[in-house]
Amino acid sequence: MIINFVIIGLVFTSTDWMNYDPNPGVNVIIGLRILMGIYPAIVLVLSLIGLYF
Repeated sequence: MIINFVIIGLVFTSTDWMNYDPNPGVNVIIGLRILMGIYPAIVLVLSLIGLYF
């Protein structure tokens, strides 16, 4: 549970989410796509590996 907050914080701080920009740049869009797509896939694979062993 704590690792979720850490990863979300890393994504938002690395994409400069703290400053409001009405037209987000590429970094913010890519950061959100990673957060919504790649991160859940990695967690799913790790949990399936954990269930197998």
